[in-house]
Amino acid sequence: MVDSQKLIYAQRKAAFRNLLKGKKLDAYFLGDLSNLYYFTGFWNEGYFSLVGRKEAWLFLPSLLFNQARRETIGFECVKGKVFPSLRKVLTRNRLGKVGFNPAQVSFEMGTELKKLGLAPVPGLVEELRAVKDREEIKLMREAGRLTMEGLEFIKKRLKPGISERTLAADLAHYYFLKAHGLAFNLIVAAGPNSAYPHHITSDYKIRKGDPVIFDVGAVWRGYRSDLTRTLPLGKMTPSFWRVFNIVAGAQKAAIQRLNPGVLAVEVDNAARSFIRNRGFGSAFVHNTGHGVGIDIHEAPRIGPGSKEKLKAGMVVTVEPGIYLPGKFGVRIEDTLLVTPEGPEVLTK
Repeated sequence: MVDSQKLIYAQRKAAFRNLLKGKKLDAYFLGDLSNLYYFTGFWNEGYFSLVGRKEAWLFLPSLLFNQARRETIGFECVKGKVFPSLRKVLTRNRLGKVGFNPAQVSFEMGTELKKLGLAPVPGLVEELRAVKDREEIKLMREAGRLTMEGLEFIKKRLKPGISERTLAADLAHYYFLKAHGLAFNLIVAAGPNSAYPHHITSDYKIRKGDPVIFDVGAVWRGYRSDLTRTLPLGKMTPSFWRVFNIVAGAQKAAIQRLNPGVLAVEVDNAARSFIRNRGFGSAFVHNTGHGVGIDIHEAPRIGPGSKEKLKAGMVVTVEPGIYLPGKFGVRIEDTLLVTPEGPEVLTK
């Protein structure tokens, strides 16, 4: 691990310890792999952590112990079963007020943690992760670039007679070769299938005149990107272009609201009202966007009723869509960085 990475992980722990003080907690238990990766850079299932105000521990099975000890910094590595090890650490260090996120552990684990005296305190790490640091932003720019490269690659393979599944397999192969894999199960939805927002990619063979939705994303060193384009194959109907231009206009209206201090719901309102005022309000059936980072869906949520306020350093999607069952659908999505100078498109 290079010195700059060591500094980043130390800064993240320091910022988190300030949150612990604010919540009057002695320590916090981490049971979610994404949160663990944020503090350790170690992506492996089956380990846990406790971050205290001064010290931090990793609880590891034997098969991960030596690797974690070599690849992480700033943690005491403890080998063995998590609950006996955690009990010893809590007792030895007199850690009385300890929190955990109940939404990120199993019911059984949550029950055991409560028996050890830990208290449910949801959302603490997520609050920190919502604003990206300079290292995360660098990685997400690269994830966005690779995602867009993949789309340019697959455009050249789009032709009548090719199946959704073949296009998806070719693009997945590209992302595993050029990046570090898929950000999520990508979607290729053509013709009438494009009217399903979460269509499961099928053997449907694409025809001339079909719109084809590609909802795709690459991973780069643990960070994800999200991009959707609706590509026309051949000559399209006037009704398609009308809907396409409305969705494009809605995205532009929403992106213009993407500034620090703006409520996330205002971004959603901008896209939703643009579509509603043109007669397609009932056909926009999902949120306008969401945060992206280590997970494909993070804070903030950009949708109706969202109370979150945008901050510089947040990375979010803006993805309005119109879906007409039995006909077609259109969705346009980009991943963007919120900055004081205005939004930066990471999927250029």
